[in-house]
Amino acid sequence: MSKTTLLLLVVVALMVSSNVLADVTIGFVSDDVGSGLKRFTFTATSTVPNQFIGGFDMTFTASSMSQQNPFGLPTVFQDNNGQMAAAGLDANKDSQFLYDTGGGADILVASGTAVENATTLSAAFVFTASSVYAPAQSTTFAQIVVPGGTENSIDWSGVVSIANTGVIYEVSGQTPEPATLGLLCLALGALCRRPTRGEG
Repeated sequence: MSKTTLLLLVVVALMVSSNVLADVTIGFVSDDVGSGLKRFTFTATSTVPNQFIGGFDMTFTASSMSQQNPFGLPTVFQDNNGQMAAAGLDANKDSQFLYDTGGGADILVASGTAVENATTLSAAFVFTASSVYAPAQSTTFAQIVVPGGTENSIDWSGVVSIANTGVIYEVSGQTPEPATLGLLCLALGALCRRPTRGEG
């Protein structure tokens, strides 16, 4: 077992053992990025003061998802975005988590969880103690890019963790949100609120 996987397992164990409730919401905005593509940018927010987001285990799926892989390099995270221009590609048109791992210095990714393909973006990761992405009250964590007209097919599900309390939130939803249903956030049996979202 890798050190990264072990650390994530320890973090999850701490999360599950906690009995302190937080309130986490997921919101998104959308914009057109050209070439008939629409980008959805997702933000997670802890609405309880001084309870900071520390990691994610998230999966996004769509009937068709735009992936930009310069010279065949992975772009689950932003580590290889610097190669986009030389390859004639555009990071704004890539589905990715919006962090550079820093080679593990800033983001620790659980072994085998980072996946990207024509229908999926997925990873489990936590911010390190010395991360430039210090745990924050709110963080914009992912962008999903799909062909215009296929927005109804984007679904997401997973876990958001609170760094300093160990609370975890199970989250799921779809875009655009059905008019009669809010985003369902289940955290240790408690139902959380869905924030108002903007759309581009």
